[in-house]
Amino acid sequence: MTIRLIITSLLFVLVAVNAQDKLQLIEYGNKFVKAIESNSIKEKEAIVRDIFSSETINTKGIDRILGLLDMLKSDLLPLQYHHSEVSEFNVDGGKINRVLHVYVRKEGSKFWKDIQLRLDPAPPHKIGQLGFIAEVAEPVNLPNGDITQEYTLNWLNDYINKLIEENDLYGSILLTKGNNILLERYYGFEDIDKTRKITKNTSFNLGSGNKMFTSILIAKLVSEGKLNYEDKVIKFLPEFGKIEKSKKVTLHQILTHTSGVGEYWTEEFEKEDPKLDSLPDYLPFIMRENFVFEPGKDFMYCNSNFILAGLIIEKVTGQEYYKYVEENLFKPLNLNSTFHYSKSEYEPGVAQPHSHDENENWKLSEPPFKGSSAGGGYSNVRDIWEFSKKLISGETISKKYVDIITTSKTNNIQDAMGYGYGMIIEKHQDEISCGHGGTTYGVNFEYRYFPNLDITLVMFCNQDNGAYDDLKKNTIKLISGER
Repeated sequence: MTIRLIITSLLFVLVAVNAQDKLQLIEYGNKFVKAIESNSIKEKEAIVRDIFSSETINTKGIDRILGLLDMLKSDLLPLQYHHSEVSEFNVDGGKINRVLHVYVRKEGSKFWKDIQLRLDPAPPHKIGQLGFIAEVAEPVNLPNGDITQEYTLNWLNDYINKLIEENDLYGSILLTKGNNILLERYYGFEDIDKTRKITKNTSFNLGSGNKMFTSILIAKLVSEGKLNYEDKVIKFLPEFGKIEKSKKVTLHQILTHTSGVGEYWTEEFEKEDPKLDSLPDYLPFIMRENFVFEPGKDFMYCNSNFILAGLIIEKVTGQEYYKYVEENLFKPLNLNSTFHYSKSEYEPGVAQPHSHDENENWKLSEPPFKGSSAGGGYSNVRDIWEFSKKLISGETISKKYVDIITTSKTNNIQDAMGYGYGMIIEKHQDEISCGHGGTTYGVNFEYRYFPNLDITLVMFCNQDNGAYDDLKKNTIKLISGER
């Protein structure tokens, strides 16, 4: 079995950790690596009982944990250990969740593995479970300067050059303060044959970034009195009422991922995805997945919610979603490089998604697909910056509704990420940001706006490349002051 990159939408927000606690938690990482390398079952068992919480040992079983260690050993030996570190993220309501990052790689490998272990919330914060394993570039030490300072921007430029040279990074990045561009870079290739360089005109897949557009269209309809956030979904989609619990689901819940509806994006769906041409085509897949929790009682990031939101837009306006978003958002904002792609092959100016094959060479991830109200549209950094400026200024929707969609609605739900209406709300150090990201095969996108700093970050990458994740993480640290 090989370690696979597990894609997630959950974004960790780094804040300061108590120095004494940090040393203890980092020691868990050192012992975890020792357990991977050990040839003694007795020694491994002793380490597991020392660093894993008793609840995890009792529920998962010691054999299952040892099996995880054996899998890691098989994939990583001879192992090179870089270091361990602890991050924390603030869950709305004041709760703090901790994650232990263990950076290792197999000797000779280009990329490092960030093994992310979720820690028990109660002291002594022992390991609860494996969160996921990410492929990353080599960790770096950041400069202490403000992001607007020349020295810091020069460092960031050099860091990008390093990632391009050592990790073959493709993509684009735009960093602005107010109306001034601090950094703008384009690197790599649109196509798998390396015949078309990425330029300022290249459009990339947004992944889940389209959820912002769908939320804004809903806000416009609410402001016009055509919708209410407390409306029941079955008012507009009576066929959805065939599913148990569906009669309780509100527009508010689907826009905040608290509806409990199941995720349509399964292996079976992926086989049919290229054939889908309209939002109603998605509904049978949603219906098949039913519900995973009682509406309003929990949080689960789920694409099905925003398919339902798009279907509601169609029912209320009488227009196909794709046409409505183009006429009421893309064209009025002059987002000329933002669209839904319905071609059978990638044309010049559109970035192809790249994944690694078994030899770490780039291959085409998948053919084009049209996307939906949940994601999969296309745009570029300049268009997203224009979108951001006009959203924040109140030109797109009134500032009243900007405040509504960018205010977290998940404060009372344990372990939920901060989520407004189609907007992820984060706290980095002491800086609040709003925006959204998108990640799928060969697709990476991030938009962050920091209102207190009036700083905007937009990033794209058309690869499954851990260097993108590192660039995003470290740029956000430079913006927020986290070191």
